[in-house]
Amino acid sequence: MHWSRWFLHSMMLPALAGALLLPQPTQADGWPVARGNPAATGSINIDTSAAQLAQSYRYDIGTFADGSGPVVGSDGRVVLANEQGKIVVTEESGNPVWDRQLNSGFTIKSTPAIASNGNVYVLSSRKYTDHRVSPAVQRVDVEINGFDPGGGWLFHFPVPAPSGGAIATAPLNIMRAPDGAELIVFPIRYRPPASTATILHLYAYTLTGSLAAHVPVSSLVTPIEGGMSGAPGAPTTPAPLVYDGGSHPVSLPVPGVAVRPNDPTVVVLNDGISKIVSYRFDGTTFQELWRVDREDALSAPAIKGSETTLFNGTTHYLGFSALGQVNRAGDIIGSYAPPTLVPTGAVVFINRLRRMIVAAGGMYDIGGDSIAPAVASRNFIYISVPRGLVTYRASDFQFVSVYDWANGDRGGRSEPVIGPNGFIYALAGNKLYTFFPNTGPASRGNVATGGVVGGDVGGNDAGDTGQPKPMHNAVNPAILTAPQATTDGGSGSGNAVTGGKVFQAQPNAILNGAAPAAPEQVPEQPPLQEAALPTSQQFDPPLTASGKALSACVDSDFDDCGKAAARAFCESMGFTKASDIDIDTKKVQAETLGGALCTAKKCKVVDKVTCSR
Repeated sequence: MHWSRWFLHSMMLPALAGALLLPQPTQADGWPVARGNPAATGSINIDTSAAQLAQSYRYDIGTFADGSGPVVGSDGRVVLANEQGKIVVTEESGNPVWDRQLNSGFTIKSTPAIASNGNVYVLSSRKYTDHRVSPAVQRVDVEINGFDPGGGWLFHFPVPAPSGGAIATAPLNIMRAPDGAELIVFPIRYRPPASTATILHLYAYTLTGSLAAHVPVSSLVTPIEGGMSGAPGAPTTPAPLVYDGGSHPVSLPVPGVAVRPNDPTVVVLNDGISKIVSYRFDGTTFQELWRVDREDALSAPAIKGSETTLFNGTTHYLGFSALGQVNRAGDIIGSYAPPTLVPTGAVVFINRLRRMIVAAGGMYDIGGDSIAPAVASRNFIYISVPRGLVTYRASDFQFVSVYDWANGDRGGRSEPVIGPNGFIYALAGNKLYTFFPNTGPASRGNVATGGVVGGDVGGNDAGDTGQPKPMHNAVNPAILTAPQATTDGGSGSGNAVTGGKVFQAQPNAILNGAAPAAPEQVPEQPPLQEAALPTSQQFDPPLTASGKALSACVDSDFDDCGKAAARAFCESMGFTKASDIDIDTKKVQAETLGGALCTAKKCKVVDKVTCSR
């Protein structure tokens, strides 16, 4: 499809009259839900350290579904919910607090939520064969579970299902009733047995486990996109993660909802079928506010300020106003990873071509494929890739460091999270890596400081116990203005404590002390740096990140095909122009830049293109 500037700025829906605007309630500090907060910004407004040294990692946490991850309460406690049906809670430093095992057969494939009272909420599911009917059919039961802050199991109630085939992978979020009471809100996708139908329902539960509201959002007989990859019979699947010379399958979660900050009775969601929809909870039911064609908006939403709800897409990012009007759009090569709203005001997207894209800004190599979105503090941006955890500086997007996962672990499947005291947590290889905050001034002779600016609290505590102090949650001007060094201290070997190698380039640091000798370089693991591009380069043929033929189509329906795909490919490679373009139809498996696979007998492909700048 082709977008016009006139369309993007003139699309209007009827205004919503009499909207009830509630004051924004005080949200508990921490990272209590996926993407950090109910608005799903993927950020937290505190100062942090670059993730250069993992002080600990836990092995005994089970396995996790793609896209799911930990959450962190205002007290710093970390909550994980794994595919084995176990909830694990630790202190912010990694010491165990409590764990609970769900009933036999139940698994957890979504990210949990922590309410302001400290209660933990988990969505679980169980697949089984129902022999009560003939012929027997596969069914999925879904339950909402609540735990008190000490681990007491408050309830586990079945979620009413319209049909079988539930896909309970969307993260839990927290919205508000008109009286200010918190509600656990989430969508579930259903695929009825022996049917091609796809149905999405939205649920809201009270903190005591009562169903507050339930509404069918959308349905479609023939699903149209790979966001339903967890559903049997979905027509397309997301492109696999590419690393270590091979392709590794992924399964994307159902997109979660975002809650409007200035009116927390309102949610916005991508139905994953054909629409972007917004609802208000009026105390009894969900009232639909607006519904618009989702076009190529693929991701879950993120709400910027009180107005714009942003989505990542195949060839565009889109922003919708509180009334459903398209009020912001831009051309990017995007993906299913939701946008990240950096506290500096920047909007960041991660795509499947190893790139971090800044809206109306630039493009930066992240050093690996990833289905995970970025997360951000006031001063740093963190991205999980198969190789390690990458840190960029938020003020100017300068690369800071990459921490390599230990012992062959691989990341890129779930977002890192940030605790209220500056701890960074990331899942890789079914381990939880913990990065402690560094609060002392950087030392060129000590990699443990990470080259990261601290406040006036100094370094470790005066008792010399090695416990870092919390960071001040006030903007530290030095973080944005610190001088740059071309190299800084780093461990090239790793050990049992660090678990991996640390490389640094242009770290954000206030340097003190004399500079040591340049650290030893490890040729097979160079620092991430953008190489100088040639003036022009011919691709004959151009291939996608997974090594497949480049589809000549730019949409997941494969009906918008032509030279635009070649131009988009050149832009994704850092060039600005495309020429000498050959389009052909071949018996190959072709893939769009957004990861959609052509399954026809013959696919239109870009056979040759010359990229230049």
